[in-house]
Amino acid sequence: MYIIDLEAVHNEVADPYLRLWVSQKDNLVLKMESYSLTKRLMRTALFPSYVKVGRAVVPRVMMYIDELVEGRRTQITLNEVSLNDLPDTVFTKAFVERANR
Repeated sequence: MYIIDLEAVHNEVADPYLRLWVSQKDNLVLKMESYSLTKRLMRTALFPSYVKVGRAVVPRVMMYIDELVEGRRTQITLNEVSLNDLPDTVFTKAFVERANR
């Protein structure tokens, strides 16, 4: 297991400090910790499950733990993963305008 510490070169980024746990066997990110400028732990992300789609490897399960609010977690599970192009009709002007509100 590799543990990689990353530091941003300027302060105008969402996560100035990151710590990554990467598997040596297949170079997949298993865990990521995000820190503030004061190096306070803000969020932990876990990637326990991956799926191979063609030549790409995509996380199938992603868990995000808010380290500032106890008990607040988000889990994203992807089913039927595809890397095919989406038709232009998916992101209409109306959809994009609603999403930006």
